[in-house]
Amino acid sequence: MIVRHSIDLVEVPLPNPNLRGKQLVATEDGMNYTAYDVFLQPGETVCLTSPPSPLLNHVYYCVSGSGTGTASNGRVYEFAPDVVVAFSSGITCTVKVTSGEKLRLFCIFCDDVEPSVDRAVARSLSEIVGTDRDIDWGRGHIRRFLRKSDGFPISVHNANGEASSADTKYGICYKHHVESVYFLKGRATYTWEEGAKEAETRVDAANGTIYNMNAHDPHHVTAHENFEALCVFHPVLVGNENHDFSQGYSGYKPSE
Repeated sequence: MIVRHSIDLVEVPLPNPNLRGKQLVATEDGMNYTAYDVFLQPGETVCLTSPPSPLLNHVYYCVSGSGTGTASNGRVYEFAPDVVVAFSSGITCTVKVTSGEKLRLFCIFCDDVEPSVDRAVARSLSEIVGTDRDIDWGRGHIRRFLRKSDGFPISVHNANGEASSADTKYGICYKHHVESVYFLKGRATYTWEEGAKEAETRVDAANGTIYNMNAHDPHHVTAHENFEALCVFHPVLVGNENHDFSQGYSGYKPSE
């Protein structure tokens, strides 16, 4: 497991050279994607794009702020809190920040294995709540913005949960997937290697903590407070998977 606190990181260039941000998932982590926390200034205009090489899908979860994007496919996309906009490598999108606050984007890049096919998805949290993309995992909800049917190789989720008692820990082990969990709100502790290692979140209004399960790490999660996190899975999930904590570590079956 690789743990990073964004407050400790410095800004670096993204695969899209038009952007700079804090790198949360690096190529050398072996996750099959990279991820960054990016802030755009009020009034700023920037082109969201794949680098020329390698060709990458580029996916954006809007955490806060708002903006309007005009894409090369002729469509206009609204960036607002809890909206995901995903593009294949062949689509560019020029975004202008329209809010009086910074536009905060959780940006993900992953290989585009079908660069000749243009794909774009825009989906808001309000469209998901109450549908089959809204999964009740027992103490909260997982909202699946991207799943296999959307045509991208990763799943992107918003997950929330209730605080648990001090002696309640959720055991999780994904044998068939790698996962990143970026905590934006609340306080939680991850323990792994049979309790030999642990790391608590360090979250504030502009920073979060990411846990990258790059080694399919069996781990336990204790939620000290109600929390909200963004999750990325590779390979992509079908979308109907759910947790079962009755048999020890919970995980998901291989993607169909």
